[in-house]
This record gives sequence, C-alpha cells and structure tokens, in this order.
Amino acid sequence: DTFTITLTSGGGLAPTYQWFIDNIPISGATNSVFITNTLLNGDSVSCAVTNTDQCSGVSVFTSLTIAIGTNVGVHELNQNGVNLSLLPNPNNGSFTIKGDLGIKTNEEVTLNITDVLGRKVYSNTAKTVNGELNKQILLNGALANGQYILNVQSEHVSKVFHFVLEQ
Repeated sequence: DTFTITLTSGGGLAPTYQWFIDNIPISGATNSVFITNTLLNGDSVSCAVTNTDQCSGVSVFTSLTIAIGTNVGVHELNQNGVNLSLLPNPNNGSFTIKGDLGIKTNEEVTLNITDVLGRKVYSNTAKTVNGELNKQILLNGALANGQYILNVQSEHVSKVFHFVLEQ
C-alpha cells in the first residue's frame, strides 16, 4: 500500500513528516510518501506534518487518518444464475469455457487473458445462444507455462477464472 501526502498550502520550505500505524510512530517513515505491506484489517494510518519554516512565525501541525476497512482484497461479485466453467484446469493451452450466463438472450461475450503481470496476452469474442456459452480456446503454444487469468465479460456478466498452463 502506498500513501502520499501532498501539501496544497503551508508547510514551509521543508516540512517534516511522521507516519503512524494505530498511533504508533513508524521508524524511518519521515517522507511525504509511505509504503508498507504490513497493514491488517482495522489498522489506521496517519501522518503528522509540521511546518519548519522559522520565517513564517507559525507552526503548523496537521494529521490525516485513514482507517483500513475489513473488506480489503479482491472479492468476486455474486451473480445469481451464472454457472460457467473453464475445463480442463490445468491445461495445455487448449480449453473450453462453457456454461450458462443466467439469462436467456443472445449476446456477445469478450474473453481476455492476462498474465500475472496484468499484460493482455489474448483477446477474443464469442456469442451466446439463449444465454449458453460454449467456446473452445486454442493458445497454440503462444504462451509460456504459468498462471493466467481469463476475464469473461458481457453486458450482464463479469466472471474471472484463474488457470494454469502446462505444455
């Protein structure tokens, strides 16, 4: 997590910063940017900014607090009636995305595959028939072995699959 304080006024030429987690000062966290990977649900992050400009005659102390919520993370949306599968998983670059979108209309579905760095490595579309999707994907050895993410998206559905490619 990265936190940044940007002063729009005040602070003088060289303000000082001190970051806190749950009101405990973090050793060495004395810049306008604070980066951490230790936050837990319910933690609070704050920063104290002090004006060090002696010429202004005013000492400014400001604090900002951000509460870390209990639902931190990525959660899949609950989409009633959606019953899609990616088979087989793991696969060798040939697999099928198949199932019911929970609707009874024909619509176009976008299929995007990204690697673990978030780069799009495959994109295609498919048409549903009465809400049913049955699309075979052939990657033809174009990708390295590893983990990938397939995002299936249409006007009514967004579904994400994690899969392993083992050729």
